[in-house]
Amino acid sequence: MSGQKPCVLLVEDEPAQREILRYNLTSEGYEVMMAANGDDALILVDEVMPDLILLDWMLPGVSGIEICRQVKARKETRAIPVIMLSARSEEVDRVRGLETGADDYMVKPFSVSELMARIRTQLRRTRPASVGQRLEFEDIVLDGDSHRVTRDGGEVKLGPTEFRLLSTLMEKPAGSGAASNCWIGFGAAMSMSIRALLMCTWGGCARLCANRAAVIP
Repeated sequence: MSGQKPCVLLVEDEPAQREILRYNLTSEGYEVMMAANGDDALILVDEVMPDLILLDWMLPGVSGIEICRQVKARKETRAIPVIMLSARSEEVDRVRGLETGADDYMVKPFSVSELMARIRTQLRRTRPASVGQRLEFEDIVLDGDSHRVTRDGGEVKLGPTEFRLLSTLMEKPAGSGAASNCWIGFGAAMSMSIRALLMCTWGGCARLCANRAAVIP
């Protein structure tokens, strides 16, 4: 998922802990999807393509460590940041979690404020516009905080869908699956002027995807 509001998949089987985290994530402005077991989590990863996964290690069904392994093994999902949450505090457990592919590891009980800071750190790397970062490409500037876009110093008026698409294409390298899917999914809704802007940003790959989008009914 690559909308203006980052989507966090929260995978936690303890209802009280899940609700506390959901409340804090929502208060921080994130869209939150939740799963209470490993099987549901894997389904949501495919259906939602979250921007970040908060993943408990000990889960009913498929374990958190196995979910992390599967997410990081697949080309379509390996770029999604995974923060592992676990009561396992031994060094060997932390090392195992990180070597399985987790981008970060927090031991329970943890500071919610610290967790939110670590989430922002991961999203600055993968979804910079979504956490208010400024993106630049040649003469195009996208301000994620004010949701303004300028080109050669002049403001470009964009609708929510167009802003969402431009931020995705500026965040993702040309040829990435997420950017290709975003272009194809929203290409039909774009004006000719924004098509020109996006093609400037993404080059030949954008033109290829635009041609593909044009034939989708």
